[in-house]
Amino acid sequence: MVEKTSLNEFQKNIIIEGEIKLKTGLHIGGLKETVKIGGTDNPVILGYMHRDNNLEEVPIIPGSSLKGKIRSLLELKYAEDIKDEKCEGYIQVGNNWIKYKDDELAKLIPKVFGTGASESSSEFNKTRIIFRDSFPTEDTLEWWNKKEEILHGTEIKGENTINRITSAATPRFFERVPAGSKFKFEIILSIYKNDPEEKIFKLLKEGFNLLQDSYLGGSGSRGYGKVEITINKIIERGRNYYLGNEEEKELDTKLLC
Repeated sequence: MVEKTSLNEFQKNIIIEGEIKLKTGLHIGGLKETVKIGGTDNPVILGYMHRDNNLEEVPIIPGSSLKGKIRSLLELKYAEDIKDEKCEGYIQVGNNWIKYKDDELAKLIPKVFGTGASESSSEFNKTRIIFRDSFPTEDTLEWWNKKEEILHGTEIKGENTINRITSAATPRFFERVPAGSKFKFEIILSIYKNDPEEKIFKLLKEGFNLLQDSYLGGSGSRGYGKVEITINKIIERGRNYYLGNEEEKELDTKLLC
């Protein structure tokens, strides 16, 4: 019988660092406070990064967007059934109830990605994974500044909505982060006693691969949001590292490549 995990059974943190390269323009929507002359009413989300002793407002990829997309793709792959009301044998995820396939990796999804405290049993509600917000690389910031057509890290993409009956066109304009931009990402994976570490790595690897064959952000069916993910470094920090009694060690990036 496998013992249930308790709060004092933390084993280690695994820090995953890498880059997200945009193969096509990316639109993750932000708040529209005002529409400037020559601007758009579909802006991208922005955040502040510390650069050259100043705070600079730049486009970002929110950790919630990356985590949510990877989880949803895994759930689409492994869900046997989804309902909008409580059912026996189903696990609540947001406003839906999901029954996973009888598969070892499927059963890890709620354990790794977590559920709300009120949504499931204590077996699942300790999230194993943290996705940091992703900020543009220094090379990308310099490239943006050299291109006149890129303003504050974005381009304006014009589109037309065509009425299928009258053929009338309605123009609309989207703000996008241009293709070729790169963002640094960091993921923290916490491992507890009895966690199947190898299977968790396999699940994450599947999630990354599914994302690269899907899209991030909005308007993916119209060509937006194709990304390429590169894992640059995987670092392991055991319990004793946080007590100052142990060195971190670097793991093989092939675990996720």
